[in-house]
Amino acid sequence: MSNYLQYGDLVLITQGGDSSSELRAGYLSSTVFGSKKLWFQRLAREGAAGAAGGLPSVVGDLVFQITPKLKFLYHQSYRDARKFLGSEQGGRTRLEKLERKMQEERETNRKLIEFFEGGPVTYGAEVQLMHFDSNAFVRAKSSLEGEHFFGYSVKMGDWVSNSMVFRLVPKSPTQGLGDRVRFGDQVFFLNVKFNAFLTLREERKRDPAFFFRPVDQGMAVLNFS
Repeated sequence: MSNYLQYGDLVLITQGGDSSSELRAGYLSSTVFGSKKLWFQRLAREGAAGAAGGLPSVVGDLVFQITPKLKFLYHQSYRDARKFLGSEQGGRTRLEKLERKMQEERETNRKLIEFFEGGPVTYGAEVQLMHFDSNAFVRAKSSLEGEHFFGYSVKMGDWVSNSMVFRLVPKSPTQGLGDRVRFGDQVFFLNVKFNAFLTLREERKRDPAFFFRPVDQGMAVLNFS
């Protein structure tokens, strides 16, 4: 297995920190059923529960896949049209046309994922984080109440949009745009739509760096850091 991250790799994503940090004892997590939430699942410290380092039995909840930026124009247009177009013949015809375009775009995205698979992931690249079991993507959402802005929340979504696109930014000054991402590198996820970093609310005072760990076929954690 390469020490470099590639498109299509199955990975675990955890908060950055040194080897003694308690932040290493948890991973980004979601689920196949019900909730659209993304959370940080804290686990037993590595080595505390055998080779898997305290991973739960439903380890698939923790597994993500890196995909390239996908196309979303017709997904967005179709979703908007369903809200505003009426049931008259002209509206139905327009909606049917957009649905066909959306389905074509979905097939294009499938081919994009296949085309990029195995290629290097580099800093500056715009990527999406797909939960492997559910095929849903991490997405940012603005939090508003009336005229008051409270910041951004993070959810999972299966309807492709620009809020799912993140730019990979290196934490280390020795790494630059275009350099390949290694497993164990500390990485900032910058949401392109909102220009905001993915971070943990409970760790707000810490820097919002995460890093990837590869997942082998047996779903055990391999430590390259």
